[in-house]
Amino acid sequence: MTSSQPNRRDWDLTRSYTLWHGDVKPQPQALPHVIAFKPAHADQQPGVPHPYVVWCEEHCAEPWAWWFDAFTSYMGFTSESELIQFKLSCL
Repeated sequence: MTSSQPNRRDWDLTRSYTLWHGDVKPQPQALPHVIAFKPAHADQQPGVPHPYVVWCEEHCAEPWAWWFDAFTSYMGFTSESELIQFKLSCL
């Protein structure tokens, strides 16, 4: 995590955050391969499951990111092959 990102303990969960991994900070709209996760129930908050983030930290060599808005969470990949590996391993 870079110094420009907030400490995870200090996050305001009412805001949207984007975490990026790799040498470049990819903008969510610039990531060519995106997966959207909708909460199972309307009363749930959006989020990316922790095991998915851990898998990406351990297996992705190219930049990737996760972010969420009020209703949906997203994971984005710069590499199509890493997206396919992620889908085969986690979904």
